[in-house]
Amino acid sequence: MKRYYKLKTIIMLVGAALSSSVIQGQTNMIFGGGALYHDIEENADIIRSSGFNTITLWSIHIGTNGALVLNESTIVEGGEYVGRPTWPDGVRKLLEAPTSVNRIELSVGSYGVPDWENIEALVKSEGTGPASALYKNFARVREVLPEITAINNDDESNYDVETTVAFSKMLIDLGYKITFAPYKFPDFWENVYNELETYSPGSVDKVYLQLYAGGARNDPANWNTRFDVKVTPGLWCYNAEGCAKGDSPERMEKRLRDWNNATGIDGGFIWLFDDMLRCTEKATVQEYANAINRAFEK
Repeated sequence: MKRYYKLKTIIMLVGAALSSSVIQGQTNMIFGGGALYHDIEENADIIRSSGFNTITLWSIHIGTNGALVLNESTIVEGGEYVGRPTWPDGVRKLLEAPTSVNRIELSVGSYGVPDWENIEALVKSEGTGPASALYKNFARVREVLPEITAINNDDESNYDVETTVAFSKMLIDLGYKITFAPYKFPDFWENVYNELETYSPGSVDKVYLQLYAGGARNDPANWNTRFDVKVTPGLWCYNAEGCAKGDSPERMEKRLRDWNNATGIDGGFIWLFDDMLRCTEKATVQEYANAINRAFEK
């Protein structure tokens, strides 16, 4: 434990200097799970001094009644915030200077969960107006955490264009940007994008393309033709037992540089902060953030 806190202090001091090196306008994003809910007070300073400019809080699951469940913890139900009382303050702290963070997103969905099926059922039964559970609950999130810029769409199972468009329009009307986290079915994402751009141009401003696990065979060049924005490729840091799987910062830097030279991309993102904490002895959070920045240096 003492070793961890010593390392954390070093990370904070070094990271404060590194935060100024973030490439302006270039996405440098990381997904964060339970480590940014249960332990956000402990981990906020690591993120603030990391060099990452975008944090995506992962992942909101949608209950059959429209409740918003962050991983296993219900945070909003019946239009009321019922999560950890101090969590909103922890999220806000991520943006407090000095910090490299200038954008926070909230991801909806994941692999192996019925979130988007539940959204479809709710949209069909209640719609997305002010009286619906989805509207009430996301409106409450907007009130409790106005610092959240975008809702990230991570549909990995349902792929219903009509539902996704209706849900996203509701979020746009609440003041959110929309981002995607696709790994397959480019036609689906392109159709949703086109409908949302017709409804509110510029509302979809980031596409975080998964190039790990089920998306390992994706090519950013192929996806770039689908949208008016360049995709942001994502890779997986060291993970699994013994931190034996995943990419090193050096490998990520090379892959991102190669993709950028070949087709042009909007920075990069990394999955997953929680894994980085477990594998800090192999590579630190700052080393991963710096790898993304270096990939785009002239």
